[in-house]
Amino acid sequence: MKPEEKIEKLIKNIDIDTNAKMDKAVRNDVLGAFENSKIEKSATYHPNIRRIIMNNSITKLGAAVLLIAGVIVGFSVFTGSTDLASVALGDVRKAFMAQAWVHVKYDNGREEWRNIREGKHFYISESGWCFFVDYASNTRLGHSRNSDYILEVTPTTYPDGKVPPWEPGIAWEAVLGFFAEGDSKALGQYTHIERCVDTVDGQDMVRFDIYYLDALDNRVLATQIWADPESRLPIRIRSKLTLALRERMGVEYITGEYDFPNTGPESIFDLGVPSDLKVISRVGLADTTSTEALQILQAGEKAAQDFPQRYQAIVWNDREPGEIDVLYRSGKKLCFFHYFNLDPMKYPDCHIDVPATTKEILAWTADQIPVEVGVFDGVNVFHRFNVHPRVNIHEQTWGRVYRASTHYLPHWFYLEDDFWPYVYSKKLPLELITDHPETPPGCVALSDGNACYFVDPRKDYMSVRTIHMKNENGSKQITLEISLSDFVQLPTGHWYPQKQHSISYYKTHPLKEPPSPETFEHINIQLLHEKDIPLDLFDGEKLLKGAKVETY
Repeated sequence: MKPEEKIEKLIKNIDIDTNAKMDKAVRNDVLGAFENSKIEKSATYHPNIRRIIMNNSITKLGAAVLLIAGVIVGFSVFTGSTDLASVALGDVRKAFMAQAWVHVKYDNGREEWRNIREGKHFYISESGWCFFVDYASNTRLGHSRNSDYILEVTPTTYPDGKVPPWEPGIAWEAVLGFFAEGDSKALGQYTHIERCVDTVDGQDMVRFDIYYLDALDNRVLATQIWADPESRLPIRIRSKLTLALRERMGVEYITGEYDFPNTGPESIFDLGVPSDLKVISRVGLADTTSTEALQILQAGEKAAQDFPQRYQAIVWNDREPGEIDVLYRSGKKLCFFHYFNLDPMKYPDCHIDVPATTKEILAWTADQIPVEVGVFDGVNVFHRFNVHPRVNIHEQTWGRVYRASTHYLPHWFYLEDDFWPYVYSKKLPLELITDHPETPPGCVALSDGNACYFVDPRKDYMSVRTIHMKNENGSKQITLEISLSDFVQLPTGHWYPQKQHSISYYKTHPLKEPPSPETFEHINIQLLHEKDIPLDLFDGEKLLKGAKVETY
């Protein structure tokens, strides 16, 4: 992947929009209401609390265009007038690159400006993120609508240490391009383009339909581009959203209208970002984090990497009704099962008294229907959402599948994210706080401005307490506190916590709703041998049988 393509991917992936429905407290309220009156159909399934800390990178994808640039295998038979038939996609590219600026505004609120000649890109996402990228100077800035700073993303490191000259062709590639890092198959998946005549506002236009192969090798219409046969310039684009955005927005495609102004924004402040905000750099280079904090970060990274990678974990909470997760890891392969543990008086067939032994819980789950199952087979991520016999969360059994590298896996696949959150979040530079009044004995405090991590070197540099905050009305407000306790050692000598205590202060309504109740989660980890793991446990295609399947 070219460095410029990585930048485009990063911009699209960093788009974060907090959704209150993802808060575990909300789901607990739903389950609680179920105890008093049967739950009616709900739009979404809400993951457990450890899943809201670091949202799924895949679900954070802000990319709306799912194409690779310049991969043109062939055109279908074209029927239309001779003049229109002479317009090729290469002609559209040539006309596009001759412009000074290109502007496109989508019907979901997304808006972009590109200075084709100078290599500058300005972007407003559908959730309010603002970005500025200067490819020529290797500068990248981003601002969230809720933040009180501008984020400077770590510059791209080039092999020879020199920033290459800007190539205008990159702007065209970015219009068409969805760059799949580390997936060679993805780079060749956009294999077919069809051309036809269409009418826009009463005028005949050339339309290019561009298809790609999804994670199940199904042919999917990803993008349509309408071009003026006279000017050869694109006038409209229709792009398929990622699954995460389709679910959030309730639409499958978005449509953008092009124009080509003589000028555009001059800085990120022209996008509506307050001009008095400070700029801070993202973690990634040694000089963005203090020396003392960097030493702790590196120790935490090593501890996380050294943690055993073949285990079974059972996680349950003490809420009524409650939830139980059973997780498996074998190297890069991962699998989890999520169950509801309902009121024993009303639904004794869907209840088990906890705490319970591993053997008892596994025996109970053998007779239960998990509401969610996830598998990462080393290449693709598979999800299955089942119809539950007691709780009507889903109308039908359905599944999803998408390509992923381990870097972009949903974070709830990993217990390690709960243990070393400052290692896996890596968004802002860390500072060592030497005088934090709440630092537990023997611990050190790290802060990135949005969270404070109390790291215990005696417990393999795990964050034994984490306080998450957000900027609200000019001040920092605590949104979530998580504490790890009751540490024990595995036979390998590695530590892990048997309890996780969470207090969520998220509110779906800032005035009417109190903070969510506390939650205690209990964790039991058992190391496994390869022979202990069923061969088909990580078989994603088998998991999806009988389900309505959607892909990215």
